[in-house]
Amino acid sequence: MRDTILSLLKKSGELPSLPHIVLRLQKMVQDPDTNARDIAKVIETDPFLVGKIINLSNSAYYSRSTTHIKTLPVAITKIGFKMILKIVYSLKMTKLFTDITIPDSTQFWQHSLGTAILTQLLSHRIRSSQEEEDIAYLAGLMHDVGIIVFDSLIPDKYADFLDRITDGEEPLDIQEKKMFGIDHAELGSLFIDTHWQIDKSISIAVKQHHDPFRGKKKEHHCEQLVHVANEVCNSENMTNGIQCFHDVLKEDAWDEFGLVYGDIDDILLDASASFEQALELVSMI
Repeated sequence: MRDTILSLLKKSGELPSLPHIVLRLQKMVQDPDTNARDIAKVIETDPFLVGKIINLSNSAYYSRSTTHIKTLPVAITKIGFKMILKIVYSLKMTKLFTDITIPDSTQFWQHSLGTAILTQLLSHRIRSSQEEEDIAYLAGLMHDVGIIVFDSLIPDKYADFLDRITDGEEPLDIQEKKMFGIDHAELGSLFIDTHWQIDKSISIAVKQHHDPFRGKKKEHHCEQLVHVANEVCNSENMTNGIQCFHDVLKEDAWDEFGLVYGDIDDILLDASASFEQALELVSMI
């Protein structure tokens, strides 16, 4: 079955590529000469994004004033260029896969967004660079994309698999490997490399987020952050909607970047705001 899936992944013309607007904004945000009006001109080509971003800038999470924001450049300035790019990535990703049949797509995206925000929060907590924080967010956002790729490539077989899945002591990725010869982490990573071709460290983190100690030492950092963020979300009942046994936090992943289990209360306190933001975004999808 593995070879069949890999062949479908390579040949399928129906799997989505990243929208041009995302790639263009990514370049613009990296340019120090870019201003809010430049970014607004690009976003204005997509009325869906215009409405969502203005609404988000007036939401309780971003707005602390009584002045209602009405224009896109002001909204962009309010939210910040880097966060605008992450929001566009998040909103566009949810629209790329419109025909998914996983049990609860709203819960799936809530989990993905919660993991993304929390991965970035953890990255900031250990004083990563801004570039590392941005990569951490996208790795967290995309960590379960392989589940959707399964659903897109072999919808009937994967739906039947999810119907039969057990909630015993084996997590989803292990059961996928037994059934298909490949799990959603590896499939998602291959999909990103094949169809999106973005920063390689993102696909590495996606591939290894269930087993964050494989590979070279220098590659460990981001996948460990995603692993912790994913399992914290699961422990707080912000799961991806698939009823299955969820693996426990690997203690070594905490040790690797100087965190201990005693930090969990502080992390969960910070995470509550992250989950609020994820709910805010999901409500606008």
